[in-house]
Amino acid sequence: MMAAPDKCTPTTWKTLSSKTGYFKKNWGLFNDPRERLRTNPLGAFRAMQPGVPDQPHPIHLLMAEARQKWDQKVAAQSRTLRDAVDEYKRRYRMNPPLGFDKWFEWARQHDCQLLDEYDTIYRRILPFHSLSGESIRSRAKEMQANGTSLGMQWMAVDIENDGKLFNISGPRPRWNLDVLRDVKSLIPFNVTLTFNTLDEPRVVVTGEAFERHVEYALAHKFITAEEEDALLFKEQVYDYTESCSPDSEIRRVGYWDQIEFVPDLTRPKGFIDDHQATMSFCDWPKNQALHGSAFRVYPSPRVLLPLFSCSVMATHHDLMVPTTDQFHDEVGEDTIWSNKTYNQVLWRGSSTGTWGDSHTIKYSHRFRLTHRNVSLHLALNDTPAGPGPTTPHSESISLYGAKYFNFSFSGNPVQCVEECIQVLLENRFLRIMPRAEQNQFKYVIDVDGNGWSGRFHRLMRSNTMVLKSTIFNECYVPVSIDYTDLIPTMAFFIGDLEGRGSHDDLAERIATRGRLWTEMYWRYEDMQALRKEAQPADFLRLVLEYGRVSHKEYPTDTRFDYLGP
Repeated sequence: MMAAPDKCTPTTWKTLSSKTGYFKKNWGLFNDPRERLRTNPLGAFRAMQPGVPDQPHPIHLLMAEARQKWDQKVAAQSRTLRDAVDEYKRRYRMNPPLGFDKWFEWARQHDCQLLDEYDTIYRRILPFHSLSGESIRSRAKEMQANGTSLGMQWMAVDIENDGKLFNISGPRPRWNLDVLRDVKSLIPFNVTLTFNTLDEPRVVVTGEAFERHVEYALAHKFITAEEEDALLFKEQVYDYTESCSPDSEIRRVGYWDQIEFVPDLTRPKGFIDDHQATMSFCDWPKNQALHGSAFRVYPSPRVLLPLFSCSVMATHHDLMVPTTDQFHDEVGEDTIWSNKTYNQVLWRGSSTGTWGDSHTIKYSHRFRLTHRNVSLHLALNDTPAGPGPTTPHSESISLYGAKYFNFSFSGNPVQCVEECIQVLLENRFLRIMPRAEQNQFKYVIDVDGNGWSGRFHRLMRSNTMVLKSTIFNECYVPVSIDYTDLIPTMAFFIGDLEGRGSHDDLAERIATRGRLWTEMYWRYEDMQALRKEAQPADFLRLVLEYGRVSHKEYPTDTRFDYLGP
């Protein structure tokens, strides 16, 4: 589990800190500001090594490495304002924004634990350093005025005079913004924030445009209107190909339109090591045929816009913000791990996640989850003294599906035309399961709907081990979009059809650590100061960063930098 790369926890093996093998561009995911991060799609999975005898199961290694990296991350956090300023300058090669000292003091007073892990905010804000503050403010006003990109799905917040004015406007004031209202007095400049109130992200530009914005930002220059216009999409956007970097895999092979593609579950790639490297359609073109978001590309702005959204994909450049929607939902009556009734993975959900016809709905991620001979390596030889060599095994997928999974749609078909409804009704649609009944399952899988997962915080607070298949960054035991690793993962935790080779104690450990992590790092205060995210960030700190770029009059303008202590 974890809450996005900056604040990953050791309760799963998911971590983004390793960068081994050859690296490939993946826009929006660079780490060091002077070194574009090349993700390594071929090295994103950890598998058994062919020809090597007596190997332990890869999950043992992944969990141990994640624990070590998490401990190192926590131990390295800044303890003083001077430390935090120095670390900011080391990572980002610039001064912190104005108000950084007040943010740091507030975060320490509210016992926020990770004070340096804001790389995601930097990656999101960096391209806007290529625009003047006047340009950014005018784009925000234009978004609100004409609504061509957003329709009626937006709201705005004006904060002025050190928070004395806090005004919400727009046709759809959807969210409870107390999380921001409570820290408004710490914002040292007037700022207007425009929010996308849809679940889905909206800001898409060409890969070439994004590259140029980053280059100008790092060179401390403003891009000209003429150069920006030359890099626009030439026509309406119907897929995400052009939004990927010029040397990405999808730009080489073209749009994946072979919608009859079906993943080969008998040849799993392994277990996810770097989940972020598996999420992008740019590096995994075949995944377009496996996720409903690829089937519904919304009319989008063609230039970089300062739009705040609750979720992003690797192809989008919205500014990430937290939402308190469903944050306070009750877990419901829960029981300790050893008393849970069902040693299975539960999934219940509606048929959201795509606007499909009878053809595309069959390949969308939620539909495929409810449909699945599979090759496994079972950890039958582990002992209390340590991992032993794995044992190859082959069995009917239907038998393992019946043992491991309890998956079904609930309610009635939605987001579907008439012919699509007939396809959906080939599946079971069961009653909505009460939470107390859900909590009787040891495992639950959370699958993308239209965007970010509102239920995820509640699931993480339960005594259940959470798995997740997603193209959005959150916290979980990772499962690939094609589900080829789902049965092998559960074979490790639950065992074979007779229960041999199970690791129930490790699953319980993940569930417990996930709950404890949520209680410590995903609090209401953390959303205000350290913010949970589909990529982790800090609402207040994000506003400080945005306020700075929206007021810059020239590229080297430091009037809105924090120059102390």
